[in-house]
Amino acid sequence: MMELWKCYLLFVFSSCTVLTVVESQAVSVDPQVTAYLGGEVTLRCQFSRGDTPAEVVQVTWEKQKVNFAVFHPGHGKSYGESPLKGRVSFTGSSVNDASISITNVNKTDEGTYACKYITHPGGNIEGTTTVTVHVGESQAVGVDPQVTAYLGGEVTLRCQFSRGDTAAKVVQVTWEKQKVIFAVFNAYHGKSYGESPLKGRVSFTSSSVNDASISITNVNETDEGTYVCQYTTHPGGTIEGTTTVTVQALAEQPWKGAAAVGSGVGTALLLIVLISAAVYFIVMKRRQRYQAPTCSSSSRGDHAQAVVYENTKELGGPVVYENLAEDSIEPRSVASENRDGKTLFILDHAKTCNFKIENGILWLL
Repeated sequence: MMELWKCYLLFVFSSCTVLTVVESQAVSVDPQVTAYLGGEVTLRCQFSRGDTPAEVVQVTWEKQKVNFAVFHPGHGKSYGESPLKGRVSFTGSSVNDASISITNVNKTDEGTYACKYITHPGGNIEGTTTVTVHVGESQAVGVDPQVTAYLGGEVTLRCQFSRGDTAAKVVQVTWEKQKVIFAVFNAYHGKSYGESPLKGRVSFTSSSVNDASISITNVNETDEGTYVCQYTTHPGGTIEGTTTVTVQALAEQPWKGAAAVGSGVGTALLLIVLISAAVYFIVMKRRQRYQAPTCSSSSRGDHAQAVVYENTKELGGPVVYENLAEDSIEPRSVASENRDGKTLFILDHAKTCNFKIENGILWLL
């Protein structure tokens, strides 16, 4: 309230009048507001009664002459049928602050909004705000819609925030599965993990709240399902992304199948090499076994013949054969001794110096 003094001088008399200026009720709004597609916008509307005794009876918001939000001092807040229903809400608890918030902004939200106060005994007073929707890059969350995990292994679920052309700042990020929050990354209080089957196996992979990707270790069948990563930003509101995880057995991994095939082929090749080596060894041994050695003979008595076998490796050293059957072609008795690195065999009833060794027996040929 302001007082102004106005005085008049008339002849010798003076006259003064006191004029009183009264501050009237007013509504404060932002005439122009820019919103971002997919984001959140706040439309301010605050009442001041000035020096009047005015009391707020009701506040209404309307767009294109359709009331979509009402705030009554006695009956509280209500929202009418409109394209904004479910996305609009009053931000204050006092009827003197009837500011509203609109989430998930779309192109149809563009236009002029009127905030109307009905007061007693002051009457009606209103303010208007024109909203322009910016179709440029809005805030976004980047996730992988489908992810495959393997039993007993580790899987990473990506969740990264981009504010686009908005001024949004991250307040908090939450991860949930089947409406149970199991991981929280708060911009001020850091990381925390709630009680869930994932506790002890899940962790955030980054130190920045703008990258809320998580890692799950020791994957099991219960980890299959849909995961929701939700960002809460200011003033952008909430925005989320979902990832569906499919769990498979380790044997179903493509590289495992290739490894199994490669292992099978390697085993088969190894067997072939071993068998071939064994066959070659047997053949060579048989060839060596039936190879006629180099012999020389000399008379030693009526029925004695000396045979020198020069391939000493074949016999593996001195060998003595005794008490062989008289009616067979093998010698009845054999004596041997080493001479100059060669093995000398003394054979009874020897008819020839050619012989073979088979199954540990010396046979005359």
